[in-house]
Amino acid sequence: MSLLAAAKGMLWGRAVCASEATAILVCGGEPVREEFAARMASTSALSRVDLIVSSGMYRRLADFDPENSSNPYRMAMRGVDFPSLRQRLRLDRSAVDTVGNFTTTVGLLRELGHTHIILVTSADHMRRASTCAAIVLGGFCISFTAVSCQPAEGAAHAEGWARTARDAFRCVFWVLTGCDGASFARWVHPHRH
Repeated sequence: MSLLAAAKGMLWGRAVCASEATAILVCGGEPVREEFAARMASTSALSRVDLIVSSGMYRRLADFDPENSSNPYRMAMRGVDFPSLRQRLRLDRSAVDTVGNFTTTVGLLRELGHTHIILVTSADHMRRASTCAAIVLGGFCISFTAVSCQPAEGAAHAEGWARTARDAFRCVFWVLTGCDGASFARWVHPHRH
């Protein structure tokens, strides 16, 4: 039985084989991504898998605790086994965009010895995120299984090919030079950090 098959329908009926995955990487941007991944990492099948949230909406470890009465997000985190998750949860606030989700976390993934991860994002963001992951993570021999936190109908509003091509170019440039254009991205998106 694969690890994800044991997630009991959380994958919207999609069968995914990722039994070799040792981490879940979440592309931040929408709270539903983090909530979905936290619940996924709380299942018994994934109870040893690291959860890395790249520039997500929740900024503190305590934001994932459904039992903490002072946590304003506790209702959204129902079903999360926070005591188990706390030691495996890492919040990386370095990325300001999709390219950064990968260029800023690939070092941590390598340092922790991950060679296969589960990539969680929304359906409309999946094409661009998967393209960036294939280039950046693939350049370091890290494979991934992409899992949407939404039903497949969300993919009907997928981001355009131009954004995917632009980010693919930036990822290739980063692999070749080590520069991902983050300073330009910070200028374009000054409200992100």
